[in-house]
Amino acid sequence: MTDPIDPNYLRTRNVLRVLGPALLVLAVVFGLIAFIDLVITMTSEFRPPRLFWCFFIAGPLGFVGLAMTSAGYAEAIARYNARAAAPPAKDTFNYMAEGTKEGVKSLAQAVKEGLTSPPSSNGDSPITSCPGCGEPNEPAAKFCKKCGKPVSAQFPCKHCQHPNDPDARFCDMCGKPLA
Repeated sequence: MTDPIDPNYLRTRNVLRVLGPALLVLAVVFGLIAFIDLVITMTSEFRPPRLFWCFFIAGPLGFVGLAMTSAGYAEAIARYNARAAAPPAKDTFNYMAEGTKEGVKSLAQAVKEGLTSPPSSNGDSPITSCPGCGEPNEPAAKFCKKCGKPVSAQFPCKHCQHPNDPDARFCDMCGKPLA
């Protein structure tokens, strides 16, 4: 559904479309008169040109006429340019999208795997957070740099060296207290 066009807009556009070209024609006429007078004075008898002032009228008239004509036809020019540019832009976008489809799929798959898989234990694991205070620590850290609690996934028992959870108070293997 299109919006109704404002009658003032239509009136202004029509005035610009009529008055602009009329001023351009008038500027051309004044420019020709001044030019012909200049040529006649230089070829036949050498006298100063009498109608040279017409150049000073033609310039501003031409400028104003061109500006008014451009404003009057700006919408039509914009619509033409949009219709001319849209199909090549669409074709270019589709061509580029087709060429990058596999790359986008690979990137999406890598992001999905990165979000769903557990961190690896080969030294490339991300920075670990302290279970007690939440402070980020280096992956190789065994104790929190802020509160001193153990941050590694497994905490070895002093007596039997069995790995235990960091929050365990007694060893899972020997039952002795983990101090």
